[in-house]
Parts: sequence; structure tokens; C-alpha cells
Amino acid sequence: MSKKYLVNVPYLEDSDFNPDNSLKPYVGNGKPVVVMCQGLFCGYCSQAKPAFEQFTHSSNNVIGATLQIDGGPSEKTASKRISMLDKSYRGVPTYLGFGSDGKFQKVHNGGRDLNALRSFAASLN
Repeated sequence: MSKKYLVNVPYLEDSDFNPDNSLKPYVGNGKPVVVMCQGLFCGYCSQAKPAFEQFTHSSNNVIGATLQIDGGPSEKTASKRISMLDKSYRGVPTYLGFGSDGKFQKVHNGGRDLNALRSFAASLN
């Protein structure tokens, strides 16, 4: 049986975003945030979850969070923000980078392994 949920990784909902699609201050608490947009039944997401979970728990200067695109109503509403932030959005998993001010900075286009995620996080300010 595959692991369904990321353990001790915050799940974002629509209420965690401001009207301008930036993250509310309490999400990052002054730190950059990497958001893994993922689906419950996405095979690629299931493969990527262990590295993201490890990244989240081993990164002191960056917050890791996830957005379940096929979750409850508030999560589904929040997932619509992905296409507003990333005009080339095609599916999950997708990694979004937000700066320490909560504003969207960029999409991660690299690998899904721990080192690639750390490199992406280091590029955020």
C-alpha cells in the first residue's frame, strides 16, 4: 500500500493565500517556502513524496508545504491558483517557490531528489 499523505508537512488551503496569490505571513514566518503541488492518486507524486518529506524535515531556513489539488473544497480552490502563478502549468507534481515575503518567485523545473530541492530552495530569498 502506498503512502497517502506526507507526515508533518503543512497542507495548504485557500485561506492560506492572500487575494494577490501570495502566502499569508504565518505560512513561511519570514522564511522562503517551497510548495509541492500534488495529487493523492498521482504516481509521480507518490514517488516524489519521500524526497520532499526529507527536504522539509532537513531544511531549517526554508519551509516545505504541500497543496493537495484533489483534496477538499478549500484545497481545490487553492489549486486553481497554480495556473495563475505558473502559466505553463500542466500537472503534478509541481513545485512553487515563494520568497520570505510570501510572494511567488518561480517554478522549479529541475529534479525531484533531495539535492535538486535544496538547490531550488537556495535560489529563493
